[in-house]
Amino acid sequence: MRKAFAVLFVVFALAFVIGASMPAAEAGPCYYKCICSFPYKCCINNGVEVCKRVTFAPIECPQIAC
Repeated sequence: MRKAFAVLFVVFALAFVIGASMPAAEAGPCYYKCICSFPYKCCINNGVEVCKRVTFAPIECPQIAC
C-alpha cells in the first residue's frame, strides 16, 4: 500500500512540476510595460489586462521610486 502511494506521489509531483514550468496560454495581444522600475509582460484576456513580472524583457525600465 505504501509503495502505491509513493508511486502516485511521484507521478503527481512530476505532473505538477511539468505543468508549472510550461508557459501559460496567451489568448490576446501581449505587450511589455514598466511598472515601478520592473518590466512586466501584459496580455489582454477577455477584456481584462493581466500582467506578469518577467526577468529578461526586451525593454529597459528606468529606475523610478514608487
